[in-house]
Amino acid sequence: MDDLIIFWADMGQADEFLTLETSHREGVEYLVQRQLRTVLARGKPPLTVISKVRSNRTVQLPLVQSSANEVVGRFQVHFGSRQ
Repeated sequence: MDDLIIFWADMGQADEFLTLETSHREGVEYLVQRQLRTVLARGKPPLTVISKVRSNRTVQLPLVQSSANEVVGRFQVHFGSRQ
């Protein structure tokens, strides 16, 4: 499979991301996927995210929002994406 790209990001050392509780990580994942769907759909050729995650109460937290924005920014730098 030469057309599959896997991208992951280090979530840092924030306690919220280092516990067994997954809601903060899932909140970041949801926000990242929501933003990347738009970024990738505008590319040539258009690409899609093949993972699914649901929104949860943590998506409104500043830590989760800033972490998601950081991940999307790193994705765009690494892959040369433009929004």
